[in-house]
Order: sequence, then C-alpha cells, then structure tokens
Amino acid sequence: MFEELAIEERPFSRRWFADPAPFLVARWLWLRALGLIFASAFHSLWFQIHGLIGTGGILPARDYLPYAREVAGLKAFWLVPTLFWISASNAMLTAVVVIGLLASAALVLNLWPRLAIGVAAVCFLSFVAAAQVFSSYQSDGMQLFARNPFPGAPPRAVRAVLWRYRFTTPAERARTGAWWHRELAGEYR
Repeated sequence: MFEELAIEERPFSRRWFADPAPFLVARWLWLRALGLIFASAFHSLWFQIHGLIGTGGILPARDYLPYAREVAGLKAFWLVPTLFWISASNAMLTAVVVIGLLASAALVLNLWPRLAIGVAAVCFLSFVAAAQVFSSYQSDGMQLFARNPFPGAPPRAVRAVLWRYRFTTPAERARTGAWWHRELAGEYR
C-alpha cells in the first residue's frame, strides 16, 4: 500500500551530487540569500576588523592567540579555530575579509556554490573565533533593550514580552541549581 512512499536508499555520491531538480527554485533562492548574508557580514567586517582585532585594535588577535596557546596548549587550535593562527597581521585580516567577500559573490552568482559556502564559512569562523567578546555582541538586541521600539502604544497586532536569557555562573549554579537565568527585558503591550 505504501510502496510508492518508500524512500529509496542511494549511495553517498548520488545523494550529494545528483540532480537537485525537485528543489531547484528553493535551493536557488536559499543559496542567493545565504550569499547575501555572508556578503553583508564581510562588508561590515571590512570597516571594523582592524579596529577590533587588528594589530593596533582594542583586543588584538596577535596577543590573544599566543595567550590561548600558552593557557590551553595544543587544545587551543581546537578551542580557537581560526586562520589567524598562520598570521594575525592586518594584511592577513584584510585577506580573510576579501576572500570571504569573493566567496560570497561566487555564491550569489552560483559559481561553485559548495566550495563558496565552505570558504565563506571558514573565513567567518576565523573571525568569530579570534574576535573574543566582539563576536557575541548583538546590537539589534541591545537596541531593543535600550528603548521601546513602539513610541506611545504598540499597534494592536503587536503584543510582546521580551526576555533576556543567560547561562548562570558556577557560583549561581551552586546556589540555585539552575543552568540559566531569565529576566524581563521589555514589555510592549
């Protein structure tokens, strides 16, 4: 009765490299959007990376990476997976951003999409790993916490309660037993 619904098991090579015809439009749209998201991230980094983790930046990667190696030993390469282990110079920072932008453009133009995704992801991971506290900065969330996005009263269709979640410190965990903490950040009713 359900034979026609059975999923055919195919070899790995056919699953990954076969014709994607049934999902061609969705795949095409998704990959262009992913390429634009990567391009937006690398465009932003173009103007910020030297001031954040460059040699004269706020938290230079050239100081952070040797310290991580000193503290964690060889495990540092696993804990901080970045291309900046090769060099943390400003030229290398710029090169990684440019390579990420080129990979993003290749993805948008549908040139070697799997390779482009891999290159862009490695370049972005390199920044996230070496950026320390800057990679966890969420400006949109902070703007929501700082002010009410609905001056006066929100539209009738919008009713929101905004919660801020965070992991507890070991001392809080010992005292309360909870692994996370929730606090009210904003209420828009």
